[in-house]
Amino acid sequence: MTDMATDIDWLPPGLEQVALRLARADQLTFDMTRLCFEWSKGTDSLGPLDLEQVWVSHDDLSVVVRGIRAIPPLVSMLFSEAVNHLRAAIDNSVFYLVTDSRTSPLTEWQERRIAMPIQTDEEKFGSWVAENRRRGLTELADGTLIDRISSLQPFTDTTAIASMSEQLAVLQGVKPDHVHPLLLLQGYSNADKHRAVRPGLTRTTYQMRRCRSGPATGRCGRSR
Repeated sequence: MTDMATDIDWLPPGLEQVALRLARADQLTFDMTRLCFEWSKGTDSLGPLDLEQVWVSHDDLSVVVRGIRAIPPLVSMLFSEAVNHLRAAIDNSVFYLVTDSRTSPLTEWQERRIAMPIQTDEEKFGSWVAENRRRGLTELADGTLIDRISSLQPFTDTTAIASMSEQLAVLQGVKPDHVHPLLLLQGYSNADKHRAVRPGLTRTTYQMRRCRSGPATGRCGRSR
């Protein structure tokens, strides 16, 4: 045994799993970022695009996109796992707070009910709270915990984060969406359940198609 404190000694007993989930999500994000960088750099350091210079006329040189290196499938898997760990960490925390303050056993229905709701509609949130109260899950119906949960809901909290950086938005010619953090996490989690998480791939494909559906020359840019 050692007297040296660990990095999670400050956590109440029972929340170690949450710390592990957050650490895992952080590692997955790092791995995904590194993989994306290697993909964008390319094995030959020429980037992910297969470009060809084409003379359109004697003084007009265009660059044509002939192909694009496939995005590694592992990118989507890393993203998926990180999102699931983040969502689970929030639910794990709520479950801990409920059970830590409860003096009677939970029923099977009550255990399944415990989660972090994410609601944009205050009335629907109120109905969820009322059902908890009716079924004896008082920790998620009255008191400090439900007040804290309510204060974080999108219908109360106006916090919003951008879907991409301003610099990237300028480069891609789009306007970033600003979304509540919980709604963004919920959207990613729901999309992943339907096997629809494709970070970066959709936008990249769209850029290439837009380029190739332009003028008859298929030019994406020109130099003289």
